[in-house]
Amino acid sequence: MKQVNALSIDKQFKEKMRSKTVFTVHSVFERTINILIENDLFTLACNQIDNAPATLVIDILDFNECQIKANTQGFLSFTTVEITGYLAIDLTTASIWECQLIDFSLHHQHLGKNISLAMQEITSNGNAKWLRKEKSTLTAFDKEMTRMLTERTTNLIESFQKNTSGTIEETIQCAKKLIGLGQGLTPSGDDFLVGLLLAFSTSNTTFFNREKWSEQIVKEAKSHTNIISYSAIKYAASGQTRETIALFIETLNAKENDEQVKLALANVMKIGSSSGTEMAWGILNGLTLLLKQEEQNDNTSKN
Repeated sequence: MKQVNALSIDKQFKEKMRSKTVFTVHSVFERTINILIENDLFTLACNQIDNAPATLVIDILDFNECQIKANTQGFLSFTTVEITGYLAIDLTTASIWECQLIDFSLHHQHLGKNISLAMQEITSNGNAKWLRKEKSTLTAFDKEMTRMLTERTTNLIESFQKNTSGTIEETIQCAKKLIGLGQGLTPSGDDFLVGLLLAFSTSNTTFFNREKWSEQIVKEAKSHTNIISYSAIKYAASGQTRETIALFIETLNAKENDEQVKLALANVMKIGSSSGTEMAWGILNGLTLLLKQEEQNDNTSKN
C-alpha cells in the first residue's frame, strides 16, 4: 500500500474528519480520485492540481500506479484517509485552505476593460469550439452543439436583461435547458452555469433575486446532470471555486495590465478540455450583466 503526505485540505473536507467514516471510490482519473462520503462528492487530487472546494491535495504526481478502481471502499479519520489496500494519506501534514472569493466593486474603472479583453481571448484562443470565432473545421455534430449552446446561453442572458426586478421564473426555465447540455465529464452548459453562479456571488448588487435563483438551479441540477457537475454547481452557488478561478476573478477587478489578465485566464483555460474556458465565459457574462444593471441603477438615481 502506497503511503503519502497530504499537502492541503479544503475546510469542507476537513469538517468530514471523524473517528472513522467509511467512503466509496466514485471515479478514478490520472490526477484525481472522487470519493463519496455520505452521498456527497469529495476529491483526492495530485500535487499538480490547485486547491478547490471539497478537495484534499496530496504529495503524489499521479494515480497511475495506484491501480485503484471505482467502488473500492475506504475510510477517513482525524489523521488518515485510506483506500483499503491501495493508498494511505497522512493528514497531519496538511494545511487548511478555504476559498475566499472577493466582493466586487462594480464601479471599478478597470473591470469593463478587463472583461472585454478576456472575452476576446476566449473567442480567439479558448478551448471551447462553440465559442471560437473560427468555426470552419467543425463537424456536423459540433455545429449543432454550437448552435444549441449559443442559442440557449444567449436566451438566458437576454431573459436576465428583461427580468431585472425580481421575476426569476423565465430565467430558471432558460437555465434548465443548459443543465446537462454538451459532452464531457462536466457538460458545457453546466460549466457555463458554474461561471454565472460564481459571478453572481461576487457582489451585493440588487440585481434580481440571486439567492433564490441560485438555490433553484442547484435543485434542478441535482436531478438533471451527473454528480461531478452537480457538485461544481452547488459550490459555485455559495461562491466556492478552485483557487485558479478565484485568482482570475480577482485579477479582473484589479488594476492589472493586459498580460496579467491573459495569464490568469490562460491558467483557467487549462482546466479540463474546455471546462475552464466555459466557466470563464459564464463568469464574464455574469459580471457583464451585473455591470449593466449597476449602470441602469446609477442612471435611475440621477434622474
